[in-house]
Amino acid sequence: DEYTIKYNGMQFSPSSFSETIEIPIKNLQVMTWWLADNKVDIEHSAPEFSNITRIDIATGSGAVLGQHKIVIDKIEFEGAYLAQETLLFALLFSWMALGLAFSLHELRKNRAAYEKAKRRHRHLEKVNGTLR
Repeated sequence: DEYTIKYNGMQFSPSSFSETIEIPIKNLQVMTWWLADNKVDIEHSAPEFSNITRIDIATGSGAVLGQHKIVIDKIEFEGAYLAQETLLFALLFSWMALGLAFSLHELRKNRAAYEKAKRRHRHLEKVNGTLR
């Protein structure tokens, strides 16, 4: 449900449209309308940044009715992330482990089928020997 996503945000009025505005993530807070609508207890009202699934940009509550133009030149995220080499190594290792597990499973299955066929062959040889 989209409405249960915790909305972290802030409202501000830019003093000049030509200046760069940097908004550190620590400055965001859970929007009061969301807290009130969802009846969130005070101990769960702090901002959370562990699972950000979307970013919305909108005019503030003080904006007049009409068309507005919001221009974003760049959004930059800073912090720890998974390096490409690490991701590729993890994927390669996972595929190799999966391939090895599948091969071992097939080997075990084929060995069991071979043993079963060998037992059947011995049984048929014994039956064949008694028929002679």
